[in-house]
Amino acid sequence: MPTTRRRKALHGIPGRVPVLAERPAIPGCLFADRCDLVQPACRKALPSLVPHGEGRLRCIRGAVVPDPVAAEVVRDRPPAAAKPVLEVSGLSAGYSGNQVLHDISFRVEPGTCTALVGESGSGKSTLSRCLIGLHGSFDGEVRFNGTPVPPTIRQRSGWMHRDMQYVFQNPYGSLHPRRTVGDSIAAALRIAGGRRNGSVRDAVRDALEQVAMPSQLADRFPSELSGGERQRVAIARALVCKPSLLICDEVTSALDVSVQASILELLHDLMRGDLSLLFVTHDLGVVRTIAERVIVLNEGRIVEEGAAADVIGAPQHTYTRSLLDRVLEVA
Repeated sequence: MPTTRRRKALHGIPGRVPVLAERPAIPGCLFADRCDLVQPACRKALPSLVPHGEGRLRCIRGAVVPDPVAAEVVRDRPPAAAKPVLEVSGLSAGYSGNQVLHDISFRVEPGTCTALVGESGSGKSTLSRCLIGLHGSFDGEVRFNGTPVPPTIRQRSGWMHRDMQYVFQNPYGSLHPRRTVGDSIAAALRIAGGRRNGSVRDAVRDALEQVAMPSQLADRFPSELSGGERQRVAIARALVCKPSLLICDEVTSALDVSVQASILELLHDLMRGDLSLLFVTHDLGVVRTIAERVIVLNEGRIVEEGAAADVIGAPQHTYTRSLLDRVLEVA
């Protein structure tokens, strides 16, 4: 599980979470099929919950499970020296004459993650929609890989559509209900690049496997999936285009911690290549795990910005301290 206490690597559990229809009728550990330490007793009854390290463990072999306190620590990377992938200067926006964002300026460096945090109503989603071109209009300037970005998505060129992708917060509204999972992912790929059918099918399969989902789910409709599964499909749909910037709006909020760890591990791996992230979240533990920099937004204004270790470890603004005071850490 992520924590604000330190930056550490999160390692997802191998395999995938079984859908409800696949879960066995006989009670037992739900992770039995995904565990290297499984014993026959694991499939007979649900293990008891016992203290372990800083948290608790539900496993009959707790004595041989590594202590989570000794988890690998990920060092904070220094800021990249290359040209920023995203530059925002003096951005202001609102709705029906009511200003929501006030003079927002920041940048996202290549191969790094910048987290955008704040309470509901602070303007995070409005800012994200401005960047992806769904808000309609804004004042100020946005530059993507050095090129000025038009306000609306219809005014943007094809390479911008492909290289800047967005994962929406709501997994129930972000997928077309009459398209199969495979069709939704393939549609994004065809709009971005126009591949042949064979390579599209291969890309859809690879994208699903990237987010720990079986390729057989490509023939299912969103109504047949859980909220967490839909969110992973939405992430796969964005990743299939191989973007250079991914805007993630609360993408892990609908996932259980084991799948969340797998997704964060995947995003970490992708950032070693060409991917940069703008990560919108309420979870400051996730921020400490994945982000190099943090922007704290309050009532449409940036109140604090800096390295994740500094902002979370030693916050300077009273609003940032109030957010950290409300974090529930696992005892």
